[in-house]
Amino acid sequence: MDYIAMIDNFSCSFKRNAISEAMGTEVISCGHLSDRTDYYCRDRERGDYMLLLTLTGNAWVKEDRRQKELLPGEWFMLRPGLVHSYRDRTPWTFAYVHFCGRTVDRIVSELAFFKRDTLGFRQYSGEARELLSRLIA
Repeated sequence: MDYIAMIDNFSCSFKRNAISEAMGTEVISCGHLSDRTDYYCRDRERGDYMLLLTLTGNAWVKEDRRQKELLPGEWFMLRPGLVHSYRDRTPWTFAYVHFCGRTVDRIVSELAFFKRDTLGFRQYSGEARELLSRLIA
């Protein structure tokens, strides 16, 4: 069952532990927000990655010189250390996870996706959504 669809408007945080430090990956927080209006993040920098999936509605996101409109089924990932902002355009429902770590840095640096001027991607199968749903669960 899709955990994202079951719980509205929640977030949770995680504490650093020996396992996450040994793996070089730390999940900081995750959540699901429903039908947000006037929801925005002004220009700022983060110290972690943020992966976000738009479930309904639409919004826009900007990171450095890249900008993208977000529609249902579209993902984006913000990287640490770059100025970003985002804002809803219609009531916006999304799921997100914040994470960091040396292993993540190494993996992301090798992804060709981040070497292009692309900020987000569209989900054509339910596998990524299911993975995020399991993580939140």
